[in-house]
Amino acid sequence: MRSGGQAAKPAGAAGAVGAAKAAGAAGGDDFAAPADMSGVFGVSRVPESRDASKLPRSADLGRVDLLNGVNKLGFTNNKAAVAQGAQGLRDAQAGQDGKGGKWSQSETTVQADNAVRPLRLNTNGPLVRVGAIPWQIAVDRAEWVVSRLRRAGLPFHLTQVPVSGFDRHSIINKEDYYASPAQVEKVFDALLNRQIEIGVIALPELPQKLPAGIRVAAISEVVAAEYALVSLSDHPAGEHDFIGVYSFSLARQLRSEKLGAHYEQRPYNFEQALTCLHEGVWGACAIPLADLIFDGCSSEYSVEVLSKQRVVPPAGQGAVAVLVSDCEDELAAAVFSFLHNVETEKIYRLEIEIANLVSDRKERAGSCIWSENNTYFMSLYNPRLERPFQRWLCKPISEPGKRINKQLCYSILHGVTGNVHLIGIGSGAPKQLTIEAEYLLRRTDLVICRSPQAEQLFYLLPVKASILDIDSDARLEQMDFLLEQIIDAWRKGLKIAVLIRGDGYLLSCGGVLAKSLIERRVPFQLTPGISISISGPSLAGVPLIFPGRSPHAHLYDGSDPMLSTYRFDMTAGRQGTLLFYIVPSQGRYIASLLMRQGFSAHTAVMFLARPGHPEQGCVVSTLAMLEHALSVPANEQPGLLIVGEIVRSHEVMDRTDSGYKPLLGKSVLIPSIDNSDEREFAWQREWEEQGAHIIKLRLSAVLVDEDNKAVLRDLFDQILRGDLCLPSVIKVPATKHKERLFERDRHKNEPEQLNITPVWLAFLSSDAVTTFFDEYLASGHDMRQLSGCAFAAPNDEVYRTLSEVGIQADYTAPGQTAEDLAGDMQRFLTSQDQILVFRGAEDSEMMEIMLNMAKFRVRGVAIYHRQNSLPPADRLLRLFDEAEYIAFATVAVVNPFAYAMAAAKLGHDALRNRPIRLLAADADVQEALLDRGFQVHGSFGYLADL
Repeated sequence: MRSGGQAAKPAGAAGAVGAAKAAGAAGGDDFAAPADMSGVFGVSRVPESRDASKLPRSADLGRVDLLNGVNKLGFTNNKAAVAQGAQGLRDAQAGQDGKGGKWSQSETTVQADNAVRPLRLNTNGPLVRVGAIPWQIAVDRAEWVVSRLRRAGLPFHLTQVPVSGFDRHSIINKEDYYASPAQVEKVFDALLNRQIEIGVIALPELPQKLPAGIRVAAISEVVAAEYALVSLSDHPAGEHDFIGVYSFSLARQLRSEKLGAHYEQRPYNFEQALTCLHEGVWGACAIPLADLIFDGCSSEYSVEVLSKQRVVPPAGQGAVAVLVSDCEDELAAAVFSFLHNVETEKIYRLEIEIANLVSDRKERAGSCIWSENNTYFMSLYNPRLERPFQRWLCKPISEPGKRINKQLCYSILHGVTGNVHLIGIGSGAPKQLTIEAEYLLRRTDLVICRSPQAEQLFYLLPVKASILDIDSDARLEQMDFLLEQIIDAWRKGLKIAVLIRGDGYLLSCGGVLAKSLIERRVPFQLTPGISISISGPSLAGVPLIFPGRSPHAHLYDGSDPMLSTYRFDMTAGRQGTLLFYIVPSQGRYIASLLMRQGFSAHTAVMFLARPGHPEQGCVVSTLAMLEHALSVPANEQPGLLIVGEIVRSHEVMDRTDSGYKPLLGKSVLIPSIDNSDEREFAWQREWEEQGAHIIKLRLSAVLVDEDNKAVLRDLFDQILRGDLCLPSVIKVPATKHKERLFERDRHKNEPEQLNITPVWLAFLSSDAVTTFFDEYLASGHDMRQLSGCAFAAPNDEVYRTLSEVGIQADYTAPGQTAEDLAGDMQRFLTSQDQILVFRGAEDSEMMEIMLNMAKFRVRGVAIYHRQNSLPPADRLLRLFDEAEYIAFATVAVVNPFAYAMAAAKLGHDALRNRPIRLLAADADVQEALLDRGFQVHGSFGYLADL
């Protein structure tokens, strides 16, 4: 037993509950809590005929008992039982004040005002009040708690109220802010003084000391569950207190001399662990679900088994159970039902972790705590992720009555699942691809093509990407094979892009594929595309909706077996437009079907081959002549058939070839020595949007010698061991309110508690990123070991390169230069931070100089050299013949370009004898070109003037 632990439950409360039970049994309780979960998550058990005004007030009845059934707290029609139970609970409350239901460490306790009762709304059920600290995230999560419990169908009236002692108008909305111990005390005090029933805080770690009525508030990771047990060392320990450890990673920290109690570590399964709690062998138990299923358990467990489990903790011993799991509504419902069946009036705790996929980060998890005075407490915590390698699933891992999918659960809990993207590519033309689709294609690992036109997009794919070609004509016949390939790649942690013609859900099998993925519990993201049913007619000059001529349009799939039963004459009316997605051989059948239903043989029709593509084919005819107008190719491809008089507008409104792109057909050659130069990238993007064809000429190569590799390997060892120590000139104290410009789960006390020093890795070029990670992987290290480091990029190009290797940069400079990055980082760096700047030997050292002058611990590391890359003469001449302009974006590329021409033995006549123009970005670049003897024809504004 714990000598100074939790207080015993007052006799008055027990007597009140017992009296309510006895009276309910004598009078016949029509509202007893059901044994299954329907009474907890179904429709309220209170009949509509019941008068809400006659219900006892929640303040009179005491707290809502979620563990022992709702029939104890007002859900009875026996008035004598209600009156006797209410009086007993009031007596218990009066005798309990100051004895153990109050946090003794708090000096800011705000006593509840008995004269002011909470607002009682007209509802069937007791009032449950939700309070939160004045932090924007906590307030938002409190609203989430309310909405989720309402959606669960619990027979309570939930409302959100401010916690006493806080100014309700002083909501703090800062990323670097965390709840102070004093504010957490106020939430605990509000719980123990019965001002609120649910308290919501946002705390990055466990409180050092907890109220007597709230014994443990653990956090949500597997490792953190063990830290929760370590925190029990603050409580007095008896001779027979045992801590059951159902995990193997940090058990060495749970020493008896540290905990002040005995601990055991055995490969128990779930039933054996609960038996140890029941028999008093263990006073607490940590049961991570990953260990529960894969590390020594002899069987799998289903939600049904969990929901029917009943536990009776030993008398006088509080049971604290920690279950770390990924779940959604089904598993959460089973957990609530499981808690409903727990027969205890002491502490019993079960943690529910809801993992949602939001920007590749896990949502803050919820921890449910039931104490002896029926306090329901929810702790919110944002766990430290092994970003960006950790992936979490937002769907349940099992279904009621079915066994847990072991392989799927393994993938989820061990962070090896990938991403599945269903991408609509429209007609397949690169210029019609959406920005999001292009972004995903540049970062995919496996491409599954369902359209022959998708091959035009392969230039966007990374070099290491694989392509799985599936014929789109097969349609549903190969759906099982397609699903098998997707799930297999997803379990391997790959990024999969399934390219679907058109929009993805419209005129394609994307809807069938999405439904199949949902049934198999595979998460996916749909990226909409431009539907060919819209882009095709638009390019052909046919407005589908036009006032007075085509007030409505209807789209049909030519493969529909019920097509012959539709009454198109009634659907289209006199002025409607019909669209059919068919192959050319179906044209005769559609024409005869429409003429049989009364359509005129002279009705205008149009067939679009490759609809939506800039090179789409267009055939205009009538219903009578459609069969002769369509030539059936050997390999038929689906097209769009438009029927209606609006087709005749094609002759007037077709402007396919009149789109204005000033640089369409122009070729621009851009010499470059570093692909991450933001100025080159900005001009390249602008010219591409204006229709220009861009040709990149790389004039430098990256050379990594043995000295560079030795330096990198030494840094790898120091970073991974945690003993990197850069010299500090002067200790710079951290500012009281640092402006955090990046999302990071860290606070000011974390480095001392975890015995680590934060390390920033800043990369000044894409070549530095590639060199660093190539050597890192070649050394046999795991990418996940860098999860404790922070990454910085000076511009968007370096940010994209980091993303391609699987790293999400914590900060990117808005100014897009290394100097801007150094200036911005000074606003949130502390004296404990260590900064490693990786660059080329020829790159500027200005970032290290600026941070050194600001007295920060920084080291610049040159990890590669650049050497001139000399393309052969025939390649240069071929590029000169192809390009019409040569654009020099920076001064640094002028000399390498001149060296390349000299090495190829090409004089200035090689440019002068060709119709090619040299353009300079600014006056400095123009002066450098003139010094080298080149003739400059203008600035970059010359292209804009075209």
